[in-house]
Amino acid sequence: MIVEQDIMASNGVLIAPKGHEVTWSLIKGLKNFSQQGGVKEPILVKVRQ
Repeated sequence: MIVEQDIMASNGVLIAPKGHEVTWSLIKGLKNFSQQGGVKEPILVKVRQ
């Protein structure tokens, strides 16, 4: 999967830019970040075919 738009924290910090590949590490980081300060949702991704 590829990030379709910048993933931002609730405080405006860029977590992952558009075009970044979604990895297990990113998913774990997003989970941790959402528990700490929040992540702006929805998160849009594109699935590779």
